[in-house]
Amino acid sequence: MWNRHNGANQKWKIVYVDTVNEQTKGLNKDFGFYVNKPFYIRSRLPSKRMATCEGNVVYQKRWR
Repeated sequence: MWNRHNGANQKWKIVYVDTVNEQTKGLNKDFGFYVNKPFYIRSRLPSKRMATCEGNVVYQKRWR
């Protein structure tokens, strides 16, 4: 376990669901992703593994 150092990984923003105006299409400028458009995460390493999500578990698989 790491000590508290107030890094970006230890800072969280709480957003209440009833106050959110959820975007349903277009580009989300906060994250840089398009809303409701599938995507994958691929490594730049020579193995080119990609992250896939099955249920609540994230796996690394080979790029095919």
